[in-house]
Amino acid sequence: MKLIIQILFFLFFINCNFDDFHETIRIIETDRNEYEVGDTIELTLKIIPKDSRVKMKVYENYKNLEISFSLINSLDKVQNEQWSERSGKNLSSVNKDFYLITKEKPFERTFLVPISSKKEKIVLEIPELNLIAEYDKNRIQKDSIRIHGFYDPIDPVFLDALEDYFEVKDIKINVVESE
Repeated sequence: MKLIIQILFFLFFINCNFDDFHETIRIIETDRNEYEVGDTIELTLKIIPKDSRVKMKVYENYKNLEISFSLINSLDKVQNEQWSERSGKNLSSVNKDFYLITKEKPFERTFLVPISSKKEKIVLEIPELNLIAEYDKNRIQKDSIRIHGFYDPIDPVFLDALEDYFEVKDIKINVVESE
């Protein structure tokens, strides 16, 4: 019995140094809901504690704040098609920054996402995260883009299910037909 108590105490003590974001609200915000080719999306990731405060670790290059894109269209029953890579896959592990966040001072990080056109493709790029997603223009004309986010804990809690997803955000990109 004493051994079990020691093991539980050890696991509790060890987990205090890990990342645990189950008691946070994770939100993706954009400056608008509709864009044109040539616009730049201001994409903001927010992490807000539900209660008092949370200590979080983020790689200096934001490797563990992963962003990805997919296509959706509820009328055609399209859900998360052509999912892009997650941004963290293209970055190396570097030094960590530590943040103490509260409801009054949540974590917020804005990334600029230029929208461009290349041949028959619409290109979304986050240069800072080395992420490029390309979609056929004809799909963008009828489908929307879903922005996904995931906080990938640097030191996850022992037996953590890793369900630290951000609420998704849907945007529309208007493609003007060339005459």
